[in-house]
Amino acid sequence: MTSSPVHKAPALLACIPFAAGVILYQHLSPDVETLLFFAGVSMVLLFILQFQNTKGRSLLNSLHLLLYLFLFLSLGMLRFVQEDKINDFDGSIKSEFIATVCSTPMEKENSYRVELQLDSTNINAIQTPLNTKIISYIEKSEEVSQLLPGERIAFSTLLEAPGQALNPGGFDYKKYLQRKEVFATAYLSSENWIKIEGESYNIRIAAARVQNYVVQLLGNQNYQQEELALIAALTVGYKQMIGHEQRAAYVSSGATHVLAVSGLHTGILFLFLMRIFKPLGSSKRMLVIRSLLTVLLLWCFAFITGLSPSVTRATLMFSLVSLGHISKQKSNIYNTIFLSAFILLFINPRLIYDLGFQLSYSAVLGIVSLQPHFSKLFIQRLHLHKKIADLIAVSIAAQIGTAPISIHVFHCFPSYFILTNVWIIPLVGLIVNGAILLILVSLSGLPSGFISIPLGWALKIMNEGVEFISQLPQALNTSLYIDNWTILLIYTALILLTFALYRHSKRYLTSSMILVVIILIYNFHAIESNKDTCLFFAFSDRNTFNIAAQQGLRSDIIYEKDKPFQLPDYFTQHYLGKNTLNAAYLGENYSNNNLKIYQDFILTPQGLYALYSPELEGKSGQVEVDALFMNNYEPGNIYKLYEHIKFKILVLHHRPEKHLNYYKSFCEKKGIQLHLTYEDGAFIAEL
Repeated sequence: MTSSPVHKAPALLACIPFAAGVILYQHLSPDVETLLFFAGVSMVLLFILQFQNTKGRSLLNSLHLLLYLFLFLSLGMLRFVQEDKINDFDGSIKSEFIATVCSTPMEKENSYRVELQLDSTNINAIQTPLNTKIISYIEKSEEVSQLLPGERIAFSTLLEAPGQALNPGGFDYKKYLQRKEVFATAYLSSENWIKIEGESYNIRIAAARVQNYVVQLLGNQNYQQEELALIAALTVGYKQMIGHEQRAAYVSSGATHVLAVSGLHTGILFLFLMRIFKPLGSSKRMLVIRSLLTVLLLWCFAFITGLSPSVTRATLMFSLVSLGHISKQKSNIYNTIFLSAFILLFINPRLIYDLGFQLSYSAVLGIVSLQPHFSKLFIQRLHLHKKIADLIAVSIAAQIGTAPISIHVFHCFPSYFILTNVWIIPLVGLIVNGAILLILVSLSGLPSGFISIPLGWALKIMNEGVEFISQLPQALNTSLYIDNWTILLIYTALILLTFALYRHSKRYLTSSMILVVIILIYNFHAIESNKDTCLFFAFSDRNTFNIAAQQGLRSDIIYEKDKPFQLPDYFTQHYLGKNTLNAAYLGENYSNNNLKIYQDFILTPQGLYALYSPELEGKSGQVEVDALFMNNYEPGNIYKLYEHIKFKILVLHHRPEKHLNYYKSFCEKKGIQLHLTYEDGAFIAEL
């Protein structure tokens, strides 16, 4: 009987509670003294237990395990305390700054996105050192397009805090950037920044420079735009040249993972290096040399990819595997995986929230846990060739591992991922290895056509194959939604299933099936509960003004006719996949059993709302409404308007042309609630 992998992976007992401590700290926020006290007590008790005979004493063994888990839980909280530093820079003050360019400029529609490290600021002629990352959007010009990582610029601007999620369930850009240690954003016109003398370097900036150089090297091979974008993404993780349509095709076909240099690419290189160095022999001395050379070249690869987090994770993991070969003892793969995760989380606890980190480790754990069993099943029952069975098994296991997180974040799932991965994974291996040879030959100054031409064919085949699969019927299932509790239950069921496969245990298998039933019941109950939802929304959106009503499983959304129709995040993430969605234009009469729109008035079972337009001022009589929405137009005199349109709440969708204090003063005098959707978020009321 095979023992559980957990019993062979002590690093898991350190990594899981450490990660849990990082997460819990942000919800509990305990003081440092308390954490130090409990961590110290745990260490003392663990030290005492080392001198106790625990053989056959289950209570002491359980206490030892509990103290061990509690210690690393406390250490996780303490480690995050060091990272949870409040940025004391006042972003509301316009000032002069000196900053270092940290990334290659990324072209956007009207600007270039550049990550900057603020080095100092000049306030009232006093130079103050800084150490703050910001995201800047610099007006397009030839000069900004040629900026290189490490170069320095001086500029004057107003730093702004990143925007928070303004709609329920919307993307919280502020929290996203804070987890990447970015605390402000800024826009720079061509007139208010200059490049200055001097350069600043650290290992990441040097890596970004090397990555930029390799991309230029690949650009000299006369590839078409899509082929160049693909090879740059596959080899050095440079994804800035990938267009929207090309990216969408890879998403729909289930091949988007190949665009991000990660464990797949690092694993391909690792196997390639192992085969190259195999002829050196297997003596102890040669084994050490082989392992050290492999680790060195893996980190060189990580360096030219800009030391991206995904490659760094994979490189660390394969480095541990390679160094484990020196002892000639087969290291436990689970221990290696969780040891690498623990090291990375200890260095940067914020990685626990990084989507790449989550997907990378869930994919690896899915493959390691499930792929051998799937391969065996396909060979025995379907009589597939071993290599084909392994490819299909790897694809399925990786998708099982990542599907809950992917669906939760992206709300979609590719139908033909097996069809895609059976041929694209071997092709990625050929392209990555060929691209490395191409780079080496190009650096040597030798003719590279004998490599670049067939490599171009391979790139074209990959792009066209992905495009073909993405066009198949129902290639991408969209509008899927699962919540956090469902994710937790799914992964618990998968862990129990893994135990069942390792131990051949019916008990674990039964427990896993019971959890599947619980998941179905829980989600069925969530759908039934949703039938009682009765809410009215006025969403916050920069481009358009959307109002909506939600009654049970029916959603009605009303939007501006002259603006492009874009569903707010709230409906995309929470309702579109589960409800019947009906859409209509503002300005046209619309009626159903929970929402009626007539000219400038919106009627719901619980309220009457008015949408301001110049025609509203010309109406006679007096009308009382619950709220007045102001979007593209403003009344000449809101006091005069209020004489015949009485409202309890004033909702401003865009920043008013009149000074905001004008409306604040009016609301204070009349006892009216003021709601700013661009600051306070969506307006929500019961239907």
